[in-house]
Amino acid sequence: MISLLIHVLEFTLLGLLCFLAYQVLRLFNSQQSPNTLAVVGFEQPYDVREQPTENRYSRAESVTSAQIFAGLQLFELKRNGIDPLSPGQDWIDSGISYYLLGAANTITENFQCFGDAKDDVMRFLLTKNLNYSIDLADRYIAKTYQIDQHDTEHNAYYAGMDAAKTWLDKKHIPQEHSLLNNLNSLGFVA
Repeated sequence: MISLLIHVLEFTLLGLLCFLAYQVLRLFNSQQSPNTLAVVGFEQPYDVREQPTENRYSRAESVTSAQIFAGLQLFELKRNGIDPLSPGQDWIDSGISYYLLGAANTITENFQCFGDAKDDVMRFLLTKNLNYSIDLADRYIAKTYQIDQHDTEHNAYYAGMDAAKTWLDKKHIPQEHSLLNNLNSLGFVA
């Protein structure tokens, strides 16, 4: 009795495999048409075709590079006894924020990341590294577009931009461009 059941299951399995092969062939043949190449666009010359992968990873590269840069700078602060996450240091938070936003601006432009994607990278940098709320991060980002040239925030922002340019070129941040040095020279830390 069991052998009969096994043989029936074998024939059923064989029938299902044949049906599957038939369906695959039928679908494959129905998809073949002479216009397939025209749909894909292979008849265009190479230099005319759009390059879809050129800016695909710009946001991810921007986030990665900005995180590395911020990590290096914040580590130096912690190593020198300044905790950027300690409460009640609004003046230091402001200097750190604008410095990192300036650096993020340069890094995102280096990877052709603009508009909302650029703001997302800046927001990510502030929320993940300084534990800011999204609203607070958005306020700092909005202020970067309205900074007065005579403010210390403006100087911190441009110091971050200079440091990021140097870091992107040399993968090293000289002491005069470091966050700690700029916080001291701009008067954020006494």
